[in-house]
Amino acid sequence: MLLTRGTFYWLWFIVFGVIAILIAFNQSHPLSSENWWLLFASAGGIVTDTKSINGSWVRPYDTFIGVVFFTVGSLGILHNIGLNLINNTSFLSWNLVNSNNFLGLCLDLGPSLLHAVLGFLALKFALRNPVTVSSLEVDTTEKK
Repeated sequence: MLLTRGTFYWLWFIVFGVIAILIAFNQSHPLSSENWWLLFASAGGIVTDTKSINGSWVRPYDTFIGVVFFTVGSLGILHNIGLNLINNTSFLSWNLVNSNNFLGLCLDLGPSLLHAVLGFLALKFALRNPVTVSSLEVDTTEKK
């Protein structure tokens, strides 16, 4: 099965964005920053699709989302095996980084694995998709 960029972000949006928020509402849980990150990151992927707007936003968006999610996922995995790399957070606000979350994304093992996979796939799309360039060609041959 071939996973295209559009399918990836649509599945992410529906499963981890819309369905997760509907479940939270149904169970009367408050929405966390995790819910918002997953919803808006996937919606941004849908909006920046080459069919939606100018294709020059595709690679930078995929790179940014891939780096953020893969980094948080990797930190969470390392945190869960005992390597806590974010203990010294004196330069960042306590709300942004603590032992339970990093930039609002959960550092528990399950969500960290999910973040790492989503980040890896976004980076894969960023590296695989060609850079959008102009297709204007100029004929320089002289006509006699």
